[in-house]
Amino acid sequence: MPAGQFFQQLNVNADGDVEAAGPLDHVTDKVVEMCVWVYQRSANGHDAIANAMKDGPGLKMKEMSDVAPEKDGALKIARTKAGKPTWSLKLTDRMNKKGEFTAGPATALAIGVFIDGNGKERVVLWSEPVELKVAPPKPATAKRAASKRSTTKRAPMKRMTARRASPKR
Repeated sequence: MPAGQFFQQLNVNADGDVEAAGPLDHVTDKVVEMCVWVYQRSANGHDAIANAMKDGPGLKMKEMSDVAPEKDGALKIARTKAGKPTWSLKLTDRMNKKGEFTAGPATALAIGVFIDGNGKERVVLWSEPVELKVAPPKPATAKRAASKRSTTKRAPMKRMTARRASPKR
């Protein structure tokens, strides 16, 4: 039972959040929950990783002609002008702050719980290569991120003293 896919190109906004999205198969009647990951290998060894897990909006696709906009970061279900169902989810959880997304190839994967036309809960997993289009970072955000990277220092560790369980022999 195919349920979802990714669009060939995914956008990375100026804050570094991946805006994952794609078409949904017409067999799906309701999205219960989705977990989406996008990662990109990098030359510096720190992979760029973003993910999000959200409950579905609880709307049957057959009733989505006038869906109210969801809050930012929510799993959104909509229809194209041609009436085809689509999903979108902003991936705001960055697993590795040292890995930066760059324009180019990446891997996207998702697992979702859907209710089919017969009222049965079905799990569907899909993974696809995608192309990332990266927006330039906001000037203040880039400056703040660079200053955090260069000025972040660890607190010195205090000398730990160990007590012996038994007296010296």
